Amino acid sequence: MVNEKLLEEKLREAACFGDLETVQRLIHEGVNVNSRNEVNGWTALHWAAHRNYKNVVSLLLKCGADKGSLTNEGESPYLLSSNREIQILLEGVPHTAEQKKLPITPSYLTNPPLFVSHSTIPNTKDLNHTPVFGVVEELVLKVRIADSGELDFIEIELPKSELTFSKLLEICSKELNIPGDSIAKIRKLPNTVLRKDKDVQRLVNFQELEVVLLKSGNTSGAHLASASSSIQSTLLTNRNQYESISQKKDQTVLY
Repeated sequence: MVNEKLLEEKLREAACFGDLETVQRLIHEGVNVNSRNEVNGWTALHWAAHRNYKNVVSLLLKCGADKGSLTNEGESPYLLSSNREIQILLEGVPHTAEQKKLPITPSYLTNPPLFVSHSTIPNTKDLNHTPVFGVVEELVLKVRIADSGELDFIEIELPKSELTFSKLLEICSKELNIPGDSIAKIRKLPNTVLRKDKDVQRLVNFQELEVVLLKSGNTSGAHLASASSSIQSTLLTNRNQYESISQKKDQTVLY
């Protein structure tokens, strides 16, 4: 029973991250596609619709996902999505003439590889500031959990080859030690919500972000406490991986 609940949670988390391969595998293994989170009532379809992953939504619907399922707040997958094509899949609304004219840009054009060279010749003055081994491979961001009582940020690294919203969610979830499906939104301080890949691609090094968790009663509080404890433990360890002396009592200091 515990293993079944764990697999259902993994299915919802995979849908939250847009991990189509994992969603397919878990459904093939017999995981209940309509399983609901015990706290907020969200299903895998709610998460895929909320994150606007059309391919995951399509797969879930083909595998029997209930598009009429409501969260504990009375929200349907249709209401959680801001993508018109996904809303059509969920509601069966016919395309209008205007919608048919909308261009569809392949993802490889929308998000071209960062190693593509430009025809312009770089200013030789800038070469002095270029790392010996080429461009910087990672984007360094500062994150913390909103309203957790912990004011300090931790630094995370986002690969520049994967500047996507789903990758940011995945890394925040891992580094802050919180489930992916407990994240309601990511806020770029002071007051901008990140929603899509292009928002992530506009971030700069050392941008400060806050992760806002879903309001889920005691479970949310447990996530906050666990994540805050994990962050404090990280902050009390220096770069050489030695524990801070502030954690130890009755220490003898040699001068």
